[in-house]
Amino acid sequence: MNAGKMDRRIALLSPTITTTGTGEQTESFNQVAEVWAQFLDGKGKEGFENDQKKSITHASFVIRYRTDVRPNWEIFAEGNIRYEITAIQEVSIKGVSRHRYLALLSKRKY
Repeated sequence: MNAGKMDRRIALLSPTITTTGTGEQTESFNQVAEVWAQFLDGKGKEGFENDQKKSITHASFVIRYRTDVRPNWEIFAEGNIRYEITAIQEVSIKGVSRHRYLALLSKRKY
């Protein structure tokens, strides 16, 4: 992995559940960190969600290793585009020690 390929600035957002005075729960996202990332465009396809036809776009972001990122977090990328993190994988590079990079597999939120 060449750190020079990490040319995108992204924000990592963690979910917070709050309960209103009426007992209703709402989810909001708070920025935890702003990091450099490499953007890897994924495949797009059409599918159905809640009986409605939707476009589904997948992407991956490679970042430096962190221990706090979770699959229920979101990514806020340039162009005001949000992605939902669906999985996290450690990136294995020959000759490089472990815990250097993470791939954040994500799905674009429309």
